[in-house]
Amino acid sequence: MDKMDCIFEEGPIEGGEPYSIASEDAYVVSAKARCWRCRAVIEVVCIYCAAGEILGDHYEEFAVSNITAVDAALWRQLERWPSFRFGYSRTAEGRYLANHCPCCRALQGDYFLHCEPGGAFFTLKGAPPGVIAVTPLLGRIRLTGDEGFEP
Repeated sequence: MDKMDCIFEEGPIEGGEPYSIASEDAYVVSAKARCWRCRAVIEVVCIYCAAGEILGDHYEEFAVSNITAVDAALWRQLERWPSFRFGYSRTAEGRYLANHCPCCRALQGDYFLHCEPGGAFFTLKGAPPGVIAVTPLLGRIRLTGDEGFEP
């Protein structure tokens, strides 16, 4: 593995293959949300896979949260969203790729965006037209995180 092949926490690491998820049909989904701290309306994003592999098994239609590692190809594509960066969460007791408020710099917890009713990414299938924007990611991406499926 190339030294720059994996981005973990805030920079590249060397070592084995840390990725649990791979996809050639992935997207950045963006929506608007209110910052929990300053209440500004901000853009938040997440990774969505229309199809992909989780630990080698094929799955369809899942979002990824609590991302702890991304490959260099994905990292380069995510530079378009500078507020989506690694940060430390005291609640989660660890570092992960998270949305941050561009106004007050507060980390926007993935739990509230993905798991709470009313969260920006709680349901993507039922989102009204114009509420979310979808940007395709190019090529095969690899990352490690928690996958979430809609009922």
